[in-house]
Amino acid sequence: MSRGIFRLLTDTARTLTLKTNGSSFPADTEAQLKQFAAIQGKDAPEVVTETVVRVLEQRADFIAGVNRGIAGADRGELIEHAEVVKRIEQVLRP
Repeated sequence: MSRGIFRLLTDTARTLTLKTNGSSFPADTEAQLKQFAAIQGKDAPEVVTETVVRVLEQRADFIAGVNRGIAGADRGELIEHAEVVKRIEQVLRP
């Protein structure tokens, strides 16, 4: 994955702000990010990239699941509320 989209810029207060495609982080968030990255043996841009990719994949999976549910409902494939609750409880059980 390209790290070219990441660069460090100094803001007007002369503090370093991590910039990612125009997004910046507050100083405390940047500090947390750098600390987390160091613990993982990575740099901050790498952690940001991995996190964004993971969130986008999870959201795409969620949307795909919703679309499958809508398609099933359109075909008349519905389940009772009690069954939905049962399935959710099974998923949430440790």
